[in-house]
Amino acid sequence: AEASPRAIYTDGTDSESALLACGTDGMLSAMITLEPASLPELLAKNAPYSRLEKASIMVGSAEATETKVRVIPAINAIEARSHNAAAKVFNAAIKGELLKVSVKHAGDIETLLPAPNAAFKAFARTCKESREAGPES
Repeated sequence: AEASPRAIYTDGTDSESALLACGTDGMLSAMITLEPASLPELLAKNAPYSRLEKASIMVGSAEATETKVRVIPAINAIEARSHNAAAKVFNAAIKGELLKVSVKHAGDIETLLPAPNAAFKAFARTCKESREAGPES
C-alpha cells in the first residue's frame, strides 16, 4: 500500500521550517518557525503556552490573506489552524514562490519552501482524498 502521510515538514535547519498537517476531513493546518530551526526538535519540547495574534500571509506577489494564528513563544513558532491560511503555505511550496508571514507582536517571516518531493506529493494526495471523501458518517 502507498504511504498516506497526514503531516509533512521541511527538514532543513538553515531556514525557517514549516509543517503541514491535514485532518481526517482533509482540512489543512500549518506550523512555521519564526527563525531557522529543526521542527522535530521543537515539537519534542514542552510548549504549553500560546496566544492568538493577527497575521497576514502572502504567497509571491498575490494579495495577502488576513488571518489569526497561534504564537507559541517557547518554540518561537506560529500555528495556522485555518484551512485557508494553511493552504497558502501549501501553495507556496507547490508554486516555488516566496512565503511571507507578518505576525503582530511576533515578527515577520520570508521563506522559500523546498520543492515538492515524493513525500509531499503523497501528503497532497492523502489530503485531497480525505476532502473528497467528505465527513465520515
